Amino acid sequence: MSVASIWTQFFPPRNGAPLTEANLPNQNGKVFIVTGSSSGIGYELTRILYGAGGKVYMLTRSRENAEAAADRITALYSDKSNVDPSRTRGSIEFIEMDVMDLTSVKRASQDFLSREGRLDVLFNNAGTGARKDAPLSAQGREYHFSVNVLGGFLLTRLLNPILSKTARNLPPNSVRVVYPASVLVEMMTPKSGINPKFLEDPQSITDVNELYSTSKAAAWFMASEYARRQPSSNTPVVYIAGNPGNYVTNIWRHTPALLYYVLRPILRDPVRK
Repeated sequence: MSVASIWTQFFPPRNGAPLTEANLPNQNGKVFIVTGSSSGIGYELTRILYGAGGKVYMLTRSRENAEAAADRITALYSDKSNVDPSRTRGSIEFIEMDVMDLTSVKRASQDFLSREGRLDVLFNNAGTGARKDAPLSAQGREYHFSVNVLGGFLLTRLLNPILSKTARNLPPNSVRVVYPASVLVEMMTPKSGINPKFLEDPQSITDVNELYSTSKAAAWFMASEYARRQPSSNTPVVYIAGNPGNYVTNIWRHTPALLYYVLRPILRDPVRK
């Protein structure tokens, strides 16, 4: 991977982007799911989609944090100076989901399906950075694999029918599933490729950076395989894995203090201030 490419991945250009908050089309009537939506990029996605008229489901573990985030968003748009008078505000709903508990993921998907008959975009935003001495999931699985891979995999699988149903009635490329990957997939992948032990027994791997980068590589595989395996259609669901950029979010909360201190000057806020 070239230095120029790494630079662009760390610092996505803020000017000249084809789609921004300012020119986002009206999302009235569309339904979105954003996991890990109480803070960071998930919060900003929820805010932007709500402001554009979309109905956003916040799937996150803490009702208290989700409701506090939703209150901040609605309060922001109650300020007339922040409101485009030509746009109708959307709505925000909460569904409890712990991405580290597959039973909770299944329950959340069932709750959503009992409320909605369409789903336009699923943002599998919830994730974790590298964490030492991390706990196992509710099903006894390795932490990084559970948060960054299994939870989003199951949620996508359970919601695939409604995604496909929605896509059949819309123009091509309208319905999407988005996974956050990482530039570290390119920077830290061993020359021999992914360690097969990650799939056979992730807990046998002790290097947390390897666990993290491998779990993010899985995002590319999931997006690719879900796209390849879906039924033939003129309007298929679009599956995307992409590096979100180098931002100040809670994904850094388990980073050693000294390392974070060194990295902080190159981290940016998720939105322009």
